[in-house]
Amino acid sequence: MNTFNCPDKLLCKGICNHTHLGYYPLKEFKAYYGHSIKNNVLTTNDSHLIGSISDFLEEIEENHFKLNKELLYQYLVESTEFERKYCSKYNEEETKIEIDKLPNEICFTTPEEYEGEMYMEEYEREEKEINKILRGILTNCVINFKLSIEDILNCSNAISLLSFPAQGNMIQDTDVFSFSRKVINS
Repeated sequence: MNTFNCPDKLLCKGICNHTHLGYYPLKEFKAYYGHSIKNNVLTTNDSHLIGSISDFLEEIEENHFKLNKELLYQYLVESTEFERKYCSKYNEEETKIEIDKLPNEICFTTPEEYEGEMYMEEYEREEKEINKILRGILTNCVINFKLSIEDILNCSNAISLLSFPAQGNMIQDTDVFSFSRKVINS
């Protein structure tokens, strides 16, 4: 009966929203879980999702599963029988393409492990952003001539480590530019 009372008529682009993986229609699944997919493995603590697709999961090891996309596709073909018959927008090929976009494996973690992983990823992103800002500031600074020669060389070396390609560093109130470059010890 969803076929005749479909709220998404003419807006579904052929991928039926009556079939869900967890709480999300097939075409919204990747948009919602995309940030948790790395190397085609979805890491999640969503027990509802695991429960709702358990018929399509094959255990690899404890809490690590392979998603049987062929079995999922067969199920969706069977469960959208009326949509295929009565909906002019339904596109079986688009459904197959969306299923192929799903992750190959799902790793179920405890909420504590999941939060820890997400925190570390956020921390690494923030650290990269801070380094980018510092690089932008330090690579455009002028070294004060009142510093000792040792401090001037240390500053120049630090700036050169942050900049690529290496650039000259002006020493204030002088006509001197200091250039340093990275040295790789072997």
